[in-house]
Amino acid sequence: MDNEYAKFFFNRKVDVYQLECIELSHPSFMNIYRIVRNDDRGVYVQHKEGSGQVYYEFLPASIQRSGMLGDLDQTLTVSISGLGDVMP
Repeated sequence: MDNEYAKFFFNRKVDVYQLECIELSHPSFMNIYRIVRNDDRGVYVQHKEGSGQVYYEFLPASIQRSGMLGDLDQTLTVSISGLGDVMP
């Protein structure tokens, strides 16, 4: 884990926590799906300054990373349960 990253979360205020959000898109999907794994209320996120907010819906999921958090070159394995008819 990156030292600055660890310091931020160890020295944080109580109301600051890490959200695990993921955006799923595929040519076969009719929509782009944005999910948050660890906030059961869902969350609005602003990706860039000056842009609008997008909603990430809560879905029970597990996300496994193959690399360190500071390394952008990694593989993710995402398992989503309880989708039913949500995704084509």
